[in-house]
Amino acid sequence: MRRWLPGLFLALLLLLFSLPAAAQEECAFRGTLSAKEGRGGSTVDLTVYYDGSLGPLGSFVFWVDFDSQRLACQKVSLGEGLRGHYTLDDTVGDGQAAAVYTQKTADTAYGDAGEVLKCRFQVREGAPEGDGDFRLRTAQVYSPQGEPLCPDREEALPFAVLGPVSSTAALLDLAPSQGALDQPFSPEQFFYTMTVPYEVKTLTFTATPAEGASCRVNRKNLGAGGSETEFQITVTA
Repeated sequence: MRRWLPGLFLALLLLLFSLPAAAQEECAFRGTLSAKEGRGGSTVDLTVYYDGSLGPLGSFVFWVDFDSQRLACQKVSLGEGLRGHYTLDDTVGDGQAAAVYTQKTADTAYGDAGEVLKCRFQVREGAPEGDGDFRLRTAQVYSPQGEPLCPDREEALPFAVLGPVSSTAALLDLAPSQGALDQPFSPEQFFYTMTVPYEVKTLTFTATPAEGASCRVNRKNLGAGGSETEFQITVTA
């Protein structure tokens, strides 16, 4: 029995000491989608969050690969908490959006957890139906001193393009409880913007679906003043 103890003890040490190294393989960034599916004209936001575990960041890069036959990249924007701390150089090509972050000065490195990137995409009208995904790559993550902080990482975010909506699943009218839509309402339009005063905390909509259809709104509370809040109105028949 005594002859087995050293071997068992060594195996336990190797297992315990290998755990921190394995933990370091996990990157501190993750991507999420605002929707898992969409039809022609609808939008989807790909948002990247940082968990703060690496501390202050000096520079980092994201690439987002997407199917350009089905999707168009409309906007690449810096996370609200990073504004004033980093410059964002973004490029959008055929099927790829890139975002390069560099701290503005030696004193502007930022290490708090939160949203660091948002890319807005629109499903093209007439896009072929089917399953696909976004591929998010995180790379070249460095500290303010230029030291690498985590390995490069790739993440797949599934997204499905649906067929055209049924003619009975239509919205005939839409009106907000506060303010007005920036664009005139049309049953053929699926994306609107509007602005409300800072003191408005909630927003509801009066919507009229086509006969035989029903609709629902995903939320009513607004975010903090100066922020963007997305409402999704789903019509089914």
